Amino acid sequence: MRKAYASSRKELIIIYGRRRIGKTTLVRKSVENVNHIYLFAEETLEEENLKTFRSLVAKADLSWESFGAPKLLNS
Repeated sequence: MRKAYASSRKELIIIYGRRRIGKTTLVRKSVENVNHIYLFAEETLEEENLKTFRSLVAKADLSWESFGAPKLLNS
């Protein structure tokens, strides 16, 4: 995960595994002080999870500057 955080690209990290082994704690601790979007997918209709995800993305600051990436120069 640190490699993805240090990348100049936007990254998607998917964590999966058995229940109750610390996945949520691992993710929450690792994203402290890192610009991120966190979605806990519920066992519900796909449309509900997509609605929640869209809402999170709409509220998030996804600018390059917010991720610490270098500003792109105009050509």
